[in-house]
Amino acid sequence: LGLVLIKLLFIFSVRPGFVGMILRAGKIQRNDLDPGWYFILPILQSGERVYIGLQRIPLEEEARTKDQAIVTVRGTGQYRVLREKAAVAEFEVQDPDNVIKDRLLSALRSAIGKRTAAECFENKEEISADIIGEVKAGLERLGFEIVQVPIIEVAPHKDVVKAINDVQAAQRATDVERARAEAIQVRTAAEARAQAHAAEIRGEGQAKALAAQAAGYLDMIRAVTGDLTAKVDVRTASTLIMFFESMGMKRSFAQSGKASAVVLPDDQAVISEIAQLVPALVSHEAIDSQQDDTEEAVDHLTQAEMEELLRERLSEPLKEVGSEYLDALKTGAVDAAKSAMERMPQRLRWLAQKIADRI
Repeated sequence: LGLVLIKLLFIFSVRPGFVGMILRAGKIQRNDLDPGWYFILPILQSGERVYIGLQRIPLEEEARTKDQAIVTVRGTGQYRVLREKAAVAEFEVQDPDNVIKDRLLSALRSAIGKRTAAECFENKEEISADIIGEVKAGLERLGFEIVQVPIIEVAPHKDVVKAINDVQAAQRATDVERARAEAIQVRTAAEARAQAHAAEIRGEGQAKALAAQAAGYLDMIRAVTGDLTAKVDVRTASTLIMFFESMGMKRSFAQSGKASAVVLPDDQAVISEIAQLVPALVSHEAIDSQQDDTEEAVDHLTQAEMEELLRERLSEPLKEVGSEYLDALKTGAVDAAKSAMERMPQRLRWLAQKIADRI
């Protein structure tokens, strides 16, 4: 018990991270005691400890920039008590945390006001250096050293953030609408191409049917005229079909019994009408000059001449198919060439194959 009383009354200890001071009658006798044990006289002397380790103060402030934008700055003030001025910091400064914080925030507002918002976002380290430079000397006189003032974040004001978010949301909505419109445009174009291709196929089918129908009538014309070499083009075929269909309508009309004037069918009269039309309908020229291009007729042509011949024989909507076919042959794209050939009229595929054999 005696040892405990001696320690409590006569021994003064200084822990690591502190500096010790001995006071006598309220006056400082020593202010530089390192960590350890020291003897003091009770009643006459007393001991004080001052923490000299690193201390932190959270900082958060709204400040106006040079370009009148309001930003929120978050950071930390890091300081410690100077060992040689521990007595000043301890006895002459009341509420040191608030004193230091006020000076740091004042310097922070000054540093932000010298810069635009963009510069504040990009130069946090420069802002920190400006703050330290402004408060360093004044706080050292009070016994404090500013170690660092790291700026963690410089953020736009919440109203600005909301406006930015609204603009971005509107932009995203616009992008979605644009993408949807482009998709519709692509789909519409694809449907149009498909319809055009289908119409082309239907047209080719109708042309083949027309040619077959005309061939039957042509046999009749050849029988009437005795000209076994007569040929007919598409326009003439159409005229023939319309003529014979009108003859059929006459016959049906006469047989219906509903006409006030009855026209009786007369096969010999029909034949006479056809014979009268023959000079205007029959031609010794080819239906299409392409049909005269037999394999023997083009064997003497060069590859370039064959390609030009193919382009000439293709109708305007199919010229692009011909170019696609020739390009595919020259680049070795076999599948693409095959696909293009299949879209050509049957009557020109042998010529396309001739060109492929040459390449």
